[in-house]
Amino acid sequence: MVGVGSLTNQEKVQRKQERTKAKVTYQQALQEAQNQVQMLAEGLRAQFQKHSVEHYYEEIMQTCHLQKNRKKAGSWNAYVSMETQQMNAELPPGVSKKKVHDFIADIAAKWKLLSNEEKIQLTEERLTTLHNTREMRDLASHNVSISVYHDTHNTLNNLDEEVRRLHARTGIEVLMVAVQSNKEHYSWPHILTTSEQVETFVEMTMKENIFDISMRMEAFMLSGVQAVIHNYVEENIHLHSEISALILHKLKEVTNTKIS
Repeated sequence: MVGVGSLTNQEKVQRKQERTKAKVTYQQALQEAQNQVQMLAEGLRAQFQKHSVEHYYEEIMQTCHLQKNRKKAGSWNAYVSMETQQMNAELPPGVSKKKVHDFIADIAAKWKLLSNEEKIQLTEERLTTLHNTREMRDLASHNVSISVYHDTHNTLNNLDEEVRRLHARTGIEVLMVAVQSNKEHYSWPHILTTSEQVETFVEMTMKENIFDISMRMEAFMLSGVQAVIHNYVEENIHLHSEISALILHKLKEVTNTKIS
């Protein structure tokens, strides 16, 4: 394998061009895939006419996300289900049903004694039932907004952990602000700062705290620049009103006269 240091200038230029071409080709293919998803969403809108195109687009993406993270049930899962049900059935009347973790040690010990053929034979019927149940759950409609909320919540929490670990290892300072852009979603501005210095920097340079900035950013994403301007004007009016009231109060104190 030829090292980068041993390449000629012409070969380096050629490799750079190849990387650029590959990147452009990938972006084009990705855009085409997004266009196809958009067309599918438009098709669902035309067929069912219950939600917006954006709703169907998100539902397609969320369904793919959920399916990617779902593992198929195996013989072990089926055996645990069977044994837990059986052990709970054998409990004396009036005793509350126990959870899987209460039985898992005994179940695992019994599982180890079974041959592969016995495992397959014992769990075949229950495994089919589990798969059918999961398929029915997959076909059932789900709330897209709630799915988006959980996706957002879990992903941002994972990012927070990774960023904090990075900060602890390297001292890298990070400011992250995440806001919603769809009024149908259940979320709140998500803010991450790795130190007080970051917050101080923002307040010194932008003359506002990070929370207020995130609220303005969300207003812009949801309603555009007019919402931000409207909020800014309202705040200025309120501030001027408070200043006027304060000046009037001080004048009353100084002159000791009634001023209306």
